[in-house]
Amino acid sequence: MRTSPRVQRAYRIPETIYEALREHVGDGDGADEEVLRPLLDNMDQMVWSLGLVGEAGEFADMMKKHHGHGHELDYLKAAKELGDVLWYLAVLANSIGFQLSDIASMNAAKLRERYPNGFTVEESKNRRDI
Repeated sequence: MRTSPRVQRAYRIPETIYEALREHVGDGDGADEEVLRPLLDNMDQMVWSLGLVGEAGEFADMMKKHHGHGHELDYLKAAKELGDVLWYLAVLANSIGFQLSDIASMNAAKLRERYPNGFTVEESKNRRDI
C-alpha cells in the first residue's frame, strides 16, 4: 500500500467536475473533505479497475502474440505485467477492506467447497455454491 496514490492522486479530476463539487459541498470549514472523500474513493476504484483490466489485457496480448502469432515470449516482461496486475488487485482489495491474502484465502475456501475432490467437469456444471 506504500505505493498507493491515496494521498496524492495519480490522475486529475476534470476541473469542471472538481469545481462543481467544491461549489456545492460545504462552506470551506474543513468538513468539505469528509463529503468529497467518498466521491474521490469511488474515483480511485474506477481508475484502479480500469488499470487492472488494462494490465491484464497487456499480458493477454503478449500471450496472443506468442501462442497465436509465433512471437518470442519475453518472460521477464510478462512477469512484470503480472506484477502490475497484482498491484491493482492489492489496492482494490484494500479499498474494500481486505488484504490480498484475505482474498486468496476466501477463494481457496470457495474452491475447496466447490470441488472437494479437485476439479471435475461434472462438478463445474453442477456447482455446489450456486
